[in-house]
Parts: sequence; C-alpha cells; structure tokens
Amino acid sequence: MSTSRVRISRSGPYLSLLTGSLLVFGVASWDLAAQPGATLDDTPATNSPATKPAPKPAAMRAAALDARIAAACAAENVPLAPRTDDAQFLRRVWLDLAGRVPSLAEIEKATVSNSGTDSGSAPGLNRAALVDQLLQSKEFASYWALLWSEYLLDRRPFADEDYKGRTLLRFLRDALATNQPYNELVAELLQGEGDSDVSGPANFLMRYGPEAAPMAGAVGQKFLGLTIQCAECHNHPHAGWTQNDFWGLAAYFARLRKMNPAEQIEGMDDFSIVVERSRGELLLVDKQAQPNENGEYPMRTVFPKLPGQTGTDISKSRRAALIHWMTASDNPYFARHAVNQVWYRLMGTKLVDTLDRVPTSEQGLSAALLNDLQAEFVASGFDLKALIRSILLSEAYQRSSSTAPGGLAVATTYPVTKDAQSLEPAKSPGSKKPDAAKPDTTKPDSKKPDSATNPPAVPLAERQLALFARAQVRPLSADQIHLSLGSALGYYYDDQDHRLAEATREEFTYDIPHDSFYELPASLRRSLALFNSEHLRGAVDVAAEMTLRLYGNAAGAEHVERLCLMILGRKPTADELERLLELAGGDSPKAGLEDVAWVLLNSAEFNTNH
Repeated sequence: MSTSRVRISRSGPYLSLLTGSLLVFGVASWDLAAQPGATLDDTPATNSPATKPAPKPAAMRAAALDARIAAACAAENVPLAPRTDDAQFLRRVWLDLAGRVPSLAEIEKATVSNSGTDSGSAPGLNRAALVDQLLQSKEFASYWALLWSEYLLDRRPFADEDYKGRTLLRFLRDALATNQPYNELVAELLQGEGDSDVSGPANFLMRYGPEAAPMAGAVGQKFLGLTIQCAECHNHPHAGWTQNDFWGLAAYFARLRKMNPAEQIEGMDDFSIVVERSRGELLLVDKQAQPNENGEYPMRTVFPKLPGQTGTDISKSRRAALIHWMTASDNPYFARHAVNQVWYRLMGTKLVDTLDRVPTSEQGLSAALLNDLQAEFVASGFDLKALIRSILLSEAYQRSSSTAPGGLAVATTYPVTKDAQSLEPAKSPGSKKPDAAKPDTTKPDSKKPDSATNPPAVPLAERQLALFARAQVRPLSADQIHLSLGSALGYYYDDQDHRLAEATREEFTYDIPHDSFYELPASLRRSLALFNSEHLRGAVDVAAEMTLRLYGNAAGAEHVERLCLMILGRKPTADELERLLELAGGDSPKAGLEDVAWVLLNSAEFNTNH
C-alpha cells in the first residue's frame, strides 16, 4: 500500500466518522473528554494468624461490592448503567486480562463454548467461565507480568545497562502462571540475591542500586502505597512521615551490595551479583552535630526502624524482619495497596490516591470498597486471581460505559469533600468562626452556598463514574494496540521478530509497541502513528488483501462486515454499512477497503476499552 493512499484528505466526509460523529461507531455517549489518562488457590499467607475468616466464593464477594455501590447510588438517586452486552464484555475482558482484543475465531469459539447462564443473568455468554479461561491462560501471565514489571521498574523491561528487566519479566510471568500468593511473591523480590542472568528478584534490586535510599522509596511506593520518599530530606509536608521514618526504612537495605566480575570474558554478556553482607550499618552525615574546625560534620549510625514505629530493629536478618512486618495480615498498607492497584488496572481509577492516611469505611464508598476487598484478599491467602475474579464478576465491572438517560446533573446529598473518591478530612471543630460582633457586609448574591445544606450540582456522568455506576472509558496502551492488530488482523509489523518472540517466550525482542505507537495515548505522536505510520499502513494492507481473497475482487457487504467483525468485534449497523460501502466503492476495491480498515482502526471504538 502506498503512503499517499493513507491520506490527510481523509479529513473530508469520512473522517467525520471518527471526529464529528462518533455515533456511527456507537460511542456518541461515551465520556471521552473525562478520560485521563480455574481454580482459586486459597493457600493461607505464611505469617497469617492460625484462625481467620474463610474466603467467600467469588460470586458472593462480587455481590457484596455491588450491594455497597447500589446503596451509595440509591442514596444520591444516581441511576446505574445497564449491563454491557456480551460482545462488549468479551472485548473488555480480553483487553484487561490478555492485553488484546479477541480474534474472530476466538469470538466465535467463546460464543459457542461459553454460552450458558451465569447465576442471576439472562441466557447468553457464560462470563464466569470466560474469566476463568483467561485467568488460566499463558497470555494472562505474560501480559500482567509486563504490567507489573513496568510498574515495579518505572520503565520498560526490555533494555537497560544496569540490570536485566527481561529476567524479572520471566520471574513475574512464572509467578502469575502458578498463582503464587502475592505476599510470597513480594517476599521473594525483596529477599533476592544472586546472578543478574538468572535471578528476577536480583534484577529488581539492581534497578534501585541496590542502594538504601532508592530502595526505601521503592518499597514505600510500590508495595505499601506510601509517599515516604518525600521525607528523605525533610519531614513530609502533608503526611506524618519523618526523616527518621524514611532513613529507618532505608537502613534495612544498607548491607546490600552489587558486585561485578573483575574481568569480563570476551564474547559473554556482562553480569552482576547482588549480595547481602553480614555486618555494617547505614551511616549519614549528622547535620545536627557540631562541625570540626574544617567545617566537617561527623557521621551518625542509623539502625533499621519500621515506618511509624519508635523502636529500632536490630534483627540479624534485616530484610526478613521487614518482610515479616510488611506481609502480615494485619499490616494496614500492604494488602490495601495491592487491591488498589488491581482495581486501577481493571476499573481505570484508583480507590484512593495514597495510603499515607489509612481510610476508614465511614469516609465514603471508595474507602469502604477498599477495606472490603482488602479483608477478602487477606482471607484468600493473598490470591491475586481470586481478587481479579471477584472484580470482574461484579456488576460494577460489567456495566455499560454509556451515560444513563435523564437529567444532566444531580445534587449531592453531602459536602463535596466527603466524595466517593475524596478522603479530604472535614474541618476541625475548633476552626476559627467569624466574629459575631462584626457586622456582615457581604452582599447576599456574593455569598458562597453552604455545602452542607445546599450542595453544588455535580454532572450526572461525573457522579456515575465516581460511584462506579457506569464503566470508565479507557484509552488503549501501545501494547494493547500492537497486540490487537496482531490478533485481529494477524499483523505484527515485524513477522520475523514475532516468530522469534514466540519461540523464545519473550514478549518482544525489541520494543515494537512503544517504537510504533508511543507511550502516551493522548499525544501527537500516537495520532500521527495511527494516521500514517508504516505499522498502520501494513495493517490496513493486510486487512484489505485478506477480505479480497475471501470474498472476491469486488468490494461488497461481506468484505465490510468481515472488517468490522475483525477490528470492532461486531457487525456494522445498517447505517454504518451503507456509509462504509460508499467509502469502499471507488475505482480500486483494494484501496477502498484499505480506507475502510483505516477508518475502523482510527475510530474511538477500536482505540478505547469501553
């Protein structure tokens, strides 16, 4: 396909299919402007108490979540969006668990093999069976390992001189495939030692030096949901963390060392080893002490100390003591943070921003959901798949992303500060009041409304999202676009690289998704890549050629329907079919079908998880 055929002149009547009238792809009511960015293993946690509540079945956990959400919505008279149809659910859950849309063959297979009746639902796709099937798949382990490695490393795991991210990626993939309990997985990561060629945990530690201060920030942020790294140079300005808290946490990693071979052997890759010495403490410059005549400050010894606690920890095995505290069933941060991250991956928004202040269930819907899920996560033995399954089987996850019909705004019944996703504390009862003796000279029209008695109006669409009354529309990541082009059209841009990746069980031998589609969804680079990149031109060429070989050289309804099924996972409506046939009906059938594929691949329907 020539470059000129994917042309900017498509900004004419057919580009309006994408920008001016998204209705043609069924997304006119999506809140795009608001977007920001099987067997369950019930093995108990290693250091959990002997007696604890038994985990509930996934359906019961999902029902409990839905009951809380329904009550919160009823209290504000916020309507619940209807359940999404089977085609949209199929696409949504494949994107969330496998990182791609299902192929046409997988759609047909799911419709036949998974047809049945979920408990309490109408006959149709057996959604619970589909969720179980995907959670057991290799693609789930591969895709979620990629998500977790990016999160833990703050970068892609494919190329770095200081550590080997692919080794960590393989470690996480194997852990997810076997459903290793989350507390044990984190314990392995933090207790890691050994060779960078073979040890995933050692490579995680190498990403942060391993040095005491970066490790403290990583542990607080990645596993506890704390912003304790802000207390490295001064006490935290907004939370209760002090410098002593930060450096006490850092001291647990003071004995770690990264060692490199004295001689590099020609023809062999460089490697490093992480070891923990049996002695040594963290030393810091003591700015509180008196400097000597040369202006030099003495050093002070910092012993390990758990965040928020006063006593020092002089355990012989420093990291083991920290891990025991972190992964305990009664730790206020560890399980909640894991739940918060999983919810974010599946629902598109976090329940809380940080855990610097542990929320109570009285602080709103999001806090109550977080605490409910945390309790069940601990009771299940930190079972990630059980947690994911509970969320996916909830009506909250399965709702449509369309706004409900009716009014444009709904008044909240409590102050905005007590919001479903805001944990801003109320003002202290001792707050300063206006002087009663001083006359009020403010004009009546300029007075601010009392939020407790006359709350401001909140747009209905916004309130529905805040109360999880409808699904969030989420832009696809570069990985999801790349993998979806492969599953929908069989096009991976570099076929040799794809075959090599399949043979070696590497996700990518080089970073094709980010090279092609860039990291940020709402960016000029992503838009240009979807408009006219070599990657997309190759995809539309394959799509057009495939349909011509299947249905003949004259572009017709079968060709267009096939393209819609492959790319969008559904047949076109009568209006869509008419307009797309008009687009395909030029002098060159192949060029016309390429234009149809281009429009579909640039549509909001393809580029979002809705």
